[in-house]
Amino acid sequence: MRFRLVFATGVVGVLGGLGLPAADLVLCRDLLIHLSLRDVFQVLAAVVASGAGWLLTSHFAARDGNPEIESGDFRPVNLCREPFNLTEPQEVIAGFFRSTPAASNTARRAAGDYSAAAAR
Repeated sequence: MRFRLVFATGVVGVLGGLGLPAADLVLCRDLLIHLSLRDVFQVLAAVVASGAGWLLTSHFAARDGNPEIESGDFRPVNLCREPFNLTEPQEVIAGFFRSTPAASNTARRAAGDYSAAAAR
């Protein structure tokens, strides 16, 4: 199995329309919480387009909503709530965030969960 790492500079490429390279897993920790809703959808679309089967990302299940912010600001994201309405995570890595017990990292099947979100 071969692994390829794409660091934070990949975010610039995704938001600039360059996309992500082909991968089995996309690790997207502490990114979506800093992006506008439009930019979150753009990242999710890039994950689907990459062909990745999994997305490992920050997820705040205790949040009821996802208010709009300007990219660069902060708000916790619950991908199961409006406007994303994704299915529950396949796996949860509990306790990954020591300072915020309501947060977790989630593993999601990218092709199934994100195809509807990416189409928006």
